[in-house]
Amino acid sequence: MLPEIVWNSRRPLYVGVEVYLASSSCGTPAEVRFAAAVIEAVSDCALSVQRATDPR
Repeated sequence: MLPEIVWNSRRPLYVGVEVYLASSSCGTPAEVRFAAAVIEAVSDCALSVQRATDPR
């Protein structure tokens, strides 16, 4: 469930990311690095969009 501060905002920015690992217990070091890189890239894109569309 999304917190109210996210859905009850004039200009919400919400990005959802799911990373699936090959094993149900934990990821390999390569999978962990890949997941971290994906999350960082998506975060950078979202913040870039936010800055570009912020009316300030």
